[in-house]
Amino acid sequence: MLLLQRGSMMPPPESETTKQSEPRSTPEALIGRLGALRDGLLLLAGVLYLFGYIPWAIYALTNKIGLVPVLDAQYFTAGIVPALIFLLFALSVRMLRAFQKWLKGAASKKNETVAKILVGVAFAIMLVFGALKLFFRKGSLEWISWMPYFFIALLLLAAFFGRAKGDRVMQLLGLFLIWSYTILGALWLILGYNLELFPRLPAELGGPRPRCAHLDLDRSQLSAETLRQLAGNSAASADQPVFRSAPVYLIFDGSDYVLLAARPDSLSPTNPVYRVRKDAVRGIFPCDSQAIKSATP
Repeated sequence: MLLLQRGSMMPPPESETTKQSEPRSTPEALIGRLGALRDGLLLLAGVLYLFGYIPWAIYALTNKIGLVPVLDAQYFTAGIVPALIFLLFALSVRMLRAFQKWLKGAASKKNETVAKILVGVAFAIMLVFGALKLFFRKGSLEWISWMPYFFIALLLLAAFFGRAKGDRVMQLLGLFLIWSYTILGALWLILGYNLELFPRLPAELGGPRPRCAHLDLDRSQLSAETLRQLAGNSAASADQPVFRSAPVYLIFDGSDYVLLAARPDSLSPTNPVYRVRKDAVRGIFPCDSQAIKSATP
């Protein structure tokens, strides 16, 4: 009996299921995390690259300078701002969906009280608006014309807080306005960045803002017309195989070629873009202040 009791108190042998459910060792878990992190970084790099290429493609299309190269490291920097705008839009959409779920629930007594207060304030604003309109018959202050908008906004907030069935129309109207402004705001930010902000960004931030520079160029890889345009009067008759160009404005410094303009102002038929292969460029040097003054019209 004693042996049987001792045997019954012994722990049961480990099953195959218990062995399989053992946690992974620390190196295996670390390798798994690094793999997931690698996939996330690759996805982020691809998104940044795409968001950076689109502004450059729009800039090239707007200024009629031809196709920009598909592969260039400069696009990573140019894609940061569009990626932040997209992230802000995604967070706004997520918050709006959570807000719609919140509207489907029952309102608390506190929320109903807040809704009643908002309605009272809204009608008080309209009474003040009517009195001011009667007082200023010939002309009124500019801020008085904004009071009806505050009235509508307070009624929409009251409909959201009250969450009553009779306020469903006001809730739908408010949601429609919020969704519309969210989508239009994101589009406005993207277009504003691509058309207004991006052309003014320097190369350090991935933009195409022209910067004055002198180029050391290989004469043998340039045509006679390009040589006349870039060499300047002093270097046009030089015998050296490599010459230093006149002051030009560098727009794009890629791995395959560079884009140059004669002046820093907007690109146009009178200020064309020169596409020079990177193999012909032996060096790029910034202009000094005197060269910038002489190159500026």
